[in-house]
Amino acid sequence: MLNVQWEEIARRGKNHALLLIDQVAQSYSRGLLGPTLDSELTIQHYRQLAGARWLSVNDVENYVQAMQAGLEKDPKMMLHIAKQRNSIVAKIRDLGYMDIDSSDSEQRRKNILNFLEFGVQLWATAYHYIILNKFYPDLLVARVAEKESNYLKQNAYLATLLELPQATDARLEKNSMLNIALTAKEKSEWRTSREVNELINEHLQKFAHMGLHYYWGAPYAPKDIYPRLEVLLSKNLGDELNSKQLQENVNLTTAEIFDKLKFGEEEKILVETLRQWGQTANYADETYSFAVYKLMPSIKQTCKEWNISWNQFASMRVSEIKNAFENGFDDNLITQLSSRYIDHAIIFDNPTVTVLYGEQLKKYKKIELAEQEAMHSVKQLQGQSVCPGLVAGKTRIVQSLEDANALQRGEILVAPSTFPAYVPAMERSVAIVTDEGGLLCHAAIVAREIKVPCIVGTKIATKVFRNGDEVEVNATNGTIKKI
Repeated sequence: MLNVQWEEIARRGKNHALLLIDQVAQSYSRGLLGPTLDSELTIQHYRQLAGARWLSVNDVENYVQAMQAGLEKDPKMMLHIAKQRNSIVAKIRDLGYMDIDSSDSEQRRKNILNFLEFGVQLWATAYHYIILNKFYPDLLVARVAEKESNYLKQNAYLATLLELPQATDARLEKNSMLNIALTAKEKSEWRTSREVNELINEHLQKFAHMGLHYYWGAPYAPKDIYPRLEVLLSKNLGDELNSKQLQENVNLTTAEIFDKLKFGEEEKILVETLRQWGQTANYADETYSFAVYKLMPSIKQTCKEWNISWNQFASMRVSEIKNAFENGFDDNLITQLSSRYIDHAIIFDNPTVTVLYGEQLKKYKKIELAEQEAMHSVKQLQGQSVCPGLVAGKTRIVQSLEDANALQRGEILVAPSTFPAYVPAMERSVAIVTDEGGLLCHAAIVAREIKVPCIVGTKIATKVFRNGDEVEVNATNGTIKKI
């Protein structure tokens, strides 16, 4: 295997389903990335290993340069790309498979293959927001700093400027939960209230998919809603309503900030682009999970016919699924799929894709991860503050949905990054700290909405801290330290 210098670009603690990462690799193999930036850019090396996604250092440099070159020609380029991406996402939401009977085997085959093809198109731009985040938010931060020297005011302005004017599923779901809580507050025994439970059922019809992250997790059920309602009911619902109103009035306050800082067209493009990419990054994640949720009956029926599990299906490559539909499922794959689910690496060396598991994976990991050092002796980290506040508490390292479910109220959530299925845990936490991300990442967006102190982009927080460490999170100056 080639000797490649890798850069970790995204980490969620647990490997994504191999099927998802194979869609990204297929988009790179077809050369779909370059045209999105009006360039000749191609990715040469990409992989998933040890719960993280990686590009070669050269690929990252070329990616950044291609994006910056495009923005020099057209400052609105990334804004246009985000809107184009949203149109692909909208098509996935609107696909006809949503209401098709899963017992129709031919239609089921078409639905699954159509979804996978749309995924290949969508994930050509999977890391645009990460690459954009390497340099673009700094441009806005610099413009704000030029006009306002007070650091606290800078943070306040940035928090407002980066609020999403269009509601994500996460925000809509949060508002729906708030409405249920307002009704439950009036009931002495709200758990047995018919009215409250009808509202919960309506809520689940709209937002059950939020319990999924791509192929992992499970749709929300009433047992997931009750504890969250208890958390909401323990809060001042008036404050929650005020927060909701502020989010709805974000365009008004943005206009006021623009006027105060004397911002012009260039700054407007910066803000619109960052907001749009914050929107599209979350919209794509939520929609893919929504589509998987809607396809569950079809996928489960297919799994039954092939005599495999859901996890084994999610551990297949796109080409293997196509071949199974055309020629029948190859039973020789079953053991391999189980091993892939336990752990795997998928490596794209243009144009070849290699999947490693078992002994081959152990050998590869031993070589590739040998330079990682123990970091528990580090006492303090610096990151980027995205929602201010000062709190102290015990850490909870969240590398999976199981970890998120174990987080207790009042703990500090420390994760590689966050995604929609983590929102209940984020609501229970007193602070959020992530390895990756910037001003427009999921953790930043949600933290600002739920008003929880948050620091992102620490790079190594999940490696430095252990469960139960006593730490102080100063999300005003961006520091986390052991106490």
